Amino acid sequence: MTAAFAAWTEPTPWQTRPYGMVDDHAVAILERQLERSDQDQATRCRLLAALVAELAGEDDPRPARAAAEAEAIARRLGDPDLLALALTAGTMVVNYEREPERRAVLAAELGSIGHEHGLPEYEWYAGYIAGTAAAVLGQPEELRRRLRTGRRLAEEYRMAEPQAVQLCSEAMLAHVEGRFDDARRHYAEATGQMRRNGSLHADGFHGLARLTIEVSEGRTAQAEPLARALYEMTGPLPTDAWVVTLAAAGRAGEARRRYQEAAAMPLRPDFFHSIFATFRAMAVIAVGDRAAAEALVTDLTPAAGLLAGAASAALAMQPVAQTLGELSAFLGRPQQAARHFATAQQVARRWNSPHWAARAQAAASLCPPNG
Repeated sequence: MTAAFAAWTEPTPWQTRPYGMVDDHAVAILERQLERSDQDQATRCRLLAALVAELAGEDDPRPARAAAEAEAIARRLGDPDLLALALTAGTMVVNYEREPERRAVLAAELGSIGHEHGLPEYEWYAGYIAGTAAAVLGQPEELRRRLRTGRRLAEEYRMAEPQAVQLCSEAMLAHVEGRFDDARRHYAEATGQMRRNGSLHADGFHGLARLTIEVSEGRTAQAEPLARALYEMTGPLPTDAWVVTLAAAGRAGEARRRYQEAAAMPLRPDFFHSIFATFRAMAVIAVGDRAAAEALVTDLTPAAGLLAGAASAALAMQPVAQTLGELSAFLGRPQQAARHFATAQQVARRWNSPHWAARAQAAASLCPPNG
């Protein structure tokens, strides 16, 4: 229990376990501890928050129940530290891309507690969560404002992990705006900081970040070695990205073989959902899987106004509407595609992204005016 309980000593938007993996042994120990009847309520609250940290981002009802109970305990006890911990757990189990208003409400209360009770780590985290909610709501200026405040707090209190997170956000915004060299530099700086912090995610995250930039620059075929290396480093999660680069490099047979592995993996419902869904859509189109394309249209339509990855404030890819337009064109629905490409232009302009605006405009020009 010690490792699992100690895994989360301060709020962090990063998972405290390898991405896409669950430590079943740690979860079992935590659940056994929670079955005991001789614990005080404050200890139970902390155990529940630790369980959330172990399970958040999975398709599992347990973390939401644990977060709700932790919040109820903290409110009964009236302990601001415990309530801050419980609210932080709550932000992890609210859907990042579909419930931004709820995440913003949690962040507002958490930020007030952090400010009023001298808990700068929670004040920083709350501002960051509020910024990600603003990003999902299509408010990039509010995200930038929150990031400026967060940078000040991270530097003033010398919080090492928040400093790394801030660098990732700066890199994401540089990518969005087409400042690709700046984006690479910021991601490299962030990765160095993450390594110094002992992060589990440094190298895998850096590889994925570099890959998103290569795709945005139109260098998808040249990125095949990078995608292959990422797959070999992290396992099957980036298989869709490898499929996309293989297809772009003209290696259609290999792409189809790898696609069978990718298609067997469900998309994760976490802060990177739209990133991996974008790669999945590109792979689906590359190999001609119409049934999977239909499913992705259904999956992504509720997020049509979103910049892919915005919920993380760490990675970004083209507007979700661009992907929906490409899927619609692939499915032979030019009128729907044109509407999506128009939305994609609006999203790109809102985010000051000339390269994605140009891509959407070019795609729209290929749609017949009367369908």
